[in-house]
Amino acid sequence: MTFYDLSARTNSGSEVPLSEYRGKVVIIVNIASECGFTPQLEGLEQLYTRYAERGLEILAFPSDDFRQEPLDAGGAAEFCRVNYGVSFRIMEKAHVKGKEQHEVFHYLSSYSDNGKCPFRPLWNFQKYLVDREGRLRDYFFTPTKPLSRKVVRAVERLL
Repeated sequence: MTFYDLSARTNSGSEVPLSEYRGKVVIIVNIASECGFTPQLEGLEQLYTRYAERGLEILAFPSDDFRQEPLDAGGAAEFCRVNYGVSFRIMEKAHVKGKEQHEVFHYLSSYSDNGKCPFRPLWNFQKYLVDREGRLRDYFFTPTKPLSRKVVRAVERLL
């Protein structure tokens, strides 16, 4: 199985095959509207705006696994747009850990082609970076800001 064999639903319920992102660099992030790290949405939007034309996509999955997302997927998407001007794709509300873990996060948490030991999300706003061939290339723990040198350099290398 590869990243491109997976699929996910948008916040409006439309099924999206991740093969739609073949040839793109993708950041997958779990988000929550009531988290202290929620302002990272602004940095994610700036990163997306800066690099979208070069092939960057961001897929954000609202999750209540850490008890900080009371909104449904549509409400979370609206919150992101209204409060942070988010224009990247907000997906369905999903479990990012545990027995009901969404297949995208299961795949990213167990992928090891790059020689690094991946981690399941330990908190909201953990970021996974997937290259144009669908390989996990890096991940960034919650405190790592989207516009940090570390994230920007990793994205630029893949673009």
